[in-house]
Amino acid sequence: MINNSQVKELLERIAQAGGFTYHVVTREYAQDGYSVAGYPNREAKYNAADFTPGDLEQYIIDNIDVLSLVNVWLGAWDDQGVIYLDCSIIVQSPSEADRLASEFLQLAYYDLANGQTIGVN
Repeated sequence: MINNSQVKELLERIAQAGGFTYHVVTREYAQDGYSVAGYPNREAKYNAADFTPGDLEQYIIDNIDVLSLVNVWLGAWDDQGVIYLDCSIIVQSPSEADRLASEFLQLAYYDLANGQTIGVN
């Protein structure tokens, strides 16, 4: 599933880039499209100072049933000292992202190509 070196790489991405969108099966990082938290009941947050490799690994294990689906990605980001993890869906249009974000009661979605958080209309 995921090994220690992959967990370390993912944690480095949070530290260096502020987050990532990663497919745990294909081991790819999403580069474009719009990422929406599509499974609100799967969201988790952690105090960044206390966040460990074991926390990330356990989140993946606990959510592998969803994270192993074709268009579901592991989303992670640091927002002012809080690490958020979610099961994200990537779509190709902002209108679809806005619709899904509203449907899933999200405040925003993420534009992967431009690195911007976009509030829901």
